[in-house]
Amino acid sequence: MVLILPSELTAGERRWVCCQASVVRVEENPGNNFGIAASIERMDILPEIPGEPSSG
Repeated sequence: MVLILPSELTAGERRWVCCQASVVRVEENPGNNFGIAASIERMDILPEIPGEPSSG
């Protein structure tokens, strides 16, 4: 999965990360929504994507 980590977790700048993870739980919610819990096994920081809007 690909996530954007906020600056509070990355020492100053938000970062895109690619994670290898295993889904450990899926919860169904009203309105065709669902939530998942995943165990992250590996995480690699991705380079900044050109044209991505800044966070500030």
